Amino acid sequence: MELYGPTNLGAWLQSYNVLMTVLVMIDAVDLGHLQKYRSHIERLAERYGPRVWSVIYQGDVRCRLEHMERLKRALNTKHDKVINAGGKSDYDEQRPWNQVWARATADETFWRVEVIEPCMLIITGPHLKPQ
Repeated sequence: MELYGPTNLGAWLQSYNVLMTVLVMIDAVDLGHLQKYRSHIERLAERYGPRVWSVIYQGDVRCRLEHMERLKRALNTKHDKVINAGGKSDYDEQRPWNQVWARATADETFWRVEVIEPCMLIITGPHLKPQ
């Protein structure tokens, strides 16, 4: 199998630590949110093992490239509705990615569908059992 990206958790961590440093330096995301995301990926890799690293990495990529964009749009829309209704919002328009990273890490449905269930299917191999 050819992977276009880090081939294991150690390589991913090297790249992610660079990303984390940049996001903190430009004050886009709080360090705590980035550390929780890193810990989340590490836990998945430790729990399911190197055999399914490609699934975990694909989930990470889809989260950062697709899901975070959806979350940002949804948070922005919700913020606009609250403000237009005269309410107060904790969404920071100057640092929208901060809340996005926090939400993405905590989105159990996304991680279950994109990573946990596919990993379990590969590990348990139900498709390999005789019918």
